[in-house]
Amino acid sequence: MTMYNNFQRLGRALLVVVFSGICLAGWGQNRFYKHTVQAGETLYGLATRYGVSIAQIKQSNKDMSGDTVRLGATVLIPVVAHPDGVAGTDCREMHKVQRKETIWGIAKQYGLTVEALLAANPDLASGKDKLKKGLFLCIPYATTDSIVTVNPVKGYGHLRIAVVLPLLGQTVEAARCVEFYRGFLMAVDQMKKRGTDITVSTFDEPKAAEGMAGVMDKVRAAQPQLLIGPLYPSHFAGTASDALVKGGLKWVVPFSSRLDKDDRTDNLFMLNAPEDDKARLVADLFLRTFSGAKVVVLHEPAGVANEKAFADLLRRHLASGGMEIAELPAGYGTAQLKNALATDGRRTIFITDTSLKNGAAGVTAKLRQLRQEVAVARFSVLGYPEWMSTDSDGLPRTELCGADTYVFTSNYFNPYAQATRDFKSSYTGWFKADIENVTPRMAPLGYDAGLYMLMGLKAYGPGFSRQELSVNYLQTPLRFVASVSGRGNINASMYFVHYGVNDIVNLISLK
Repeated sequence: MTMYNNFQRLGRALLVVVFSGICLAGWGQNRFYKHTVQAGETLYGLATRYGVSIAQIKQSNKDMSGDTVRLGATVLIPVVAHPDGVAGTDCREMHKVQRKETIWGIAKQYGLTVEALLAANPDLASGKDKLKKGLFLCIPYATTDSIVTVNPVKGYGHLRIAVVLPLLGQTVEAARCVEFYRGFLMAVDQMKKRGTDITVSTFDEPKAAEGMAGVMDKVRAAQPQLLIGPLYPSHFAGTASDALVKGGLKWVVPFSSRLDKDDRTDNLFMLNAPEDDKARLVADLFLRTFSGAKVVVLHEPAGVANEKAFADLLRRHLASGGMEIAELPAGYGTAQLKNALATDGRRTIFITDTSLKNGAAGVTAKLRQLRQEVAVARFSVLGYPEWMSTDSDGLPRTELCGADTYVFTSNYFNPYAQATRDFKSSYTGWFKADIENVTPRMAPLGYDAGLYMLMGLKAYGPGFSRQELSVNYLQTPLRFVASVSGRGNINASMYFVHYGVNDIVNLISLK
């Protein structure tokens, strides 16, 4: 690897960046309930149900921010004595039955299962007592078989990061990798300001047709805890089989979503979800956003229908979720679109199988014409990230708004937010260059991924996997879940960016 002078054109991209600081201390060994947050549950409700304080829950979940809990999140609830319940009992309180109340309704009121309520009231369970007005029921503290022992968490005191990307070439790919890397270095700088020791070792990735053995020898010599890269899919197999990755090295694939299942490991983090995972995430948000709507799949001609496989995956997931789905063949016109609209007042959502700019322009043009002919109809179209309106690419905002478009995406860059304006200003000051206006923007992607991974390693060390962290993301929120293949972790964040007919753009989140 060449020394710093070969990287001068990268701005402040040093081969090795060392910062000084301290290690984040963990907490002592304790016993916890593992509670998966359900719809409608609150932090206050969990504290009441388990007989603990909100402060105790927050102390047991170091990365919990604010006083909210996220649907589906796993919350550790400390196992404690219950001094504030009904004296001499295991009841947190007694409930006086009112007229027309049911066992199911009372259990739901207190966040219990019917089985838990009956277990706390054996006379009611055996039939000795009947549920009637005036009967007092014991409302138990929540119990669960899912009690785990959490060992003291010890984060890394010194972070060693290896980056393997094509940074010295003259290609578009190299330029975007450089911008990603610069954003990552800005995240490193933020961690420096928070007091963290970090060494970043940077290696130029060979061409796609060349092997990675020599580079991986150098990576192993650096003994990193985290590897970011490579870019080219031809290098993934060699990386996945390397002893470092098999031994616990965390591995971030920043761009590709096409790893073979054999190349995936439990230590893998994919910023872009593979097709089936992505289709499931989009379908989940779709079902929540457009419940009860009619779906019409629009097929485009060969050469334009570049997303046929993804559209078919999405159609199957939506069908399994109970959506009514119709299809129109390639060559459809406004008349066919009109006939496909729901006739019972429901909304119609069109899904197409093209992400290409020319294909998308044809779809939105037909839908804008349809809106002129049937002004009262309620319909929208699902768009791909490539449709997103930017200065240099995508469709014009007026075309997207005219078709009432919902673009699915795992990232959203708001150029008007103060945080992004500050970031762009700092980036320009550091590197004497502007951020390229593409989707997603590479520098914020590198910054977001860098902060998440560095904070996770600092807090959890080798035990870092899918913990939720309090990161102020610029563009790409990272919420990792296990992939469909069961190997590795994928970013499960998903948005709809809605370009409405009222010319207002808003964000709909999966969270």
